[in-house]
Amino acid sequence: MIPIAKYRTANQRETIIWLVSVRDALAQYAHEWPAKERNLITGEIVPQMEKWAEQLMKDIVPKEAQSIINLSKRVHPVLIASDFSNTDDKITVDSDDYYKVAEIALEYCRISDAIRQVSKMTNAKVIKEYLKDKFKCQECKDPESCKIREVFSKFLIPPLNLDGRCEYFQGEGQADEF
Repeated sequence: MIPIAKYRTANQRETIIWLVSVRDALAQYAHEWPAKERNLITGEIVPQMEKWAEQLMKDIVPKEAQSIINLSKRVHPVLIASDFSNTDDKITVDSDDYYKVAEIALEYCRISDAIRQVSKMTNAKVIKEYLKDKFKCQECKDPESCKIREVFSKFLIPPLNLDGRCEYFQGEGQADEF
């Protein structure tokens, strides 16, 4: 029988901390999932991760275990997408500014829907042509090709709408059209 070490290496501690941090993140956001997935997260995944963390800390010195637990409370997992570009065109943006730009883009989607509705309400060709020329995204027939939606997805902006074909759409009447 191989003796179990009373202390964990830095890499082993990091693994345990990540496991506990991801478990905490899952538990914290479980309410955002539909009932079936929420029950899976809270009933199976979170308890299993807890069990794995306990197994990985089994037989270590209590002071070491407490140190790992305390550190895991201060660590918060963050998604960072790897950037494989070869350019140095990197800029640092304040998160408040980033979200302001996202809000402006979302408002553009909302205004586009309003323009589409106005266009439906009028028979005036001049007004329809003007709206068509000035507001290219008013119909959003293909969300897969929408550049704004592409940016939202890339930067992991949470969806705002679960009905209809675009999860960022904020206008009215989209869900009943499909």
